[in-house]
Amino acid sequence: MTPVRRVAGTACHVLRDDVSLAEAIPAADRERAIEECIAPTVRRADIAELRPAAVEVYPLASAREAFARSMEPGRRGKVVLAVVV
Repeated sequence: MTPVRRVAGTACHVLRDDVSLAEAIPAADRERAIEECIAPTVRRADIAELRPAAVEVYPLASAREAFARSMEPGRRGKVVLAVVV
């Protein structure tokens, strides 16, 4: 039950990664919670202030190399194996 975000005085302090918004926040407070917690992130995405994590695609034959890359310290983004059938 690790808190995702704790912001004193806002509805955000109740959000955790193991509880959905509907479970955590009473219906009467949900609109305010969305405005305080979710809307700022959506606005940042709309103005391209948020960037998706980098993706590196490796062929299945290079799975060892892909795994080693994913385990590097400080690694950010996704490592994906491409499976061609």
